[in-house]
Amino acid sequence: MTIEVVKYWQASLINSDLDMYYAPTDTPALCRTSSLVEELGQIAYIFSDKTGTLTCNEMEFRECSIYGTMYAAVVDDAKRDQGQKTFEVLGQRAMEENEEGANIREL
Repeated sequence: MTIEVVKYWQASLINSDLDMYYAPTDTPALCRTSSLVEELGQIAYIFSDKTGTLTCNEMEFRECSIYGTMYAAVVDDAKRDQGQKTFEVLGQRAMEENEEGANIREL
């Protein structure tokens, strides 16, 4: 019972997340199953077509987390205070000759 309550609460957080709102089509996030949270972060393959008929060639890489550090193309002040870095910082760290740089290059 407790796990289901937690899953329900996580689904409501996903539904109300403004960062997951897509303005061009006025589409908010919609969590249709309570097991969605368990499946996040387990992506093994991304399928894309070369012609753009399915995707309209609008795949956009916005953020990632590597070893607990968040990186993004654009970092707003609130996330900067939480330690989020830009992709330029990620590139600089990848060039460092230490264990962290080697791990990032491996990814």
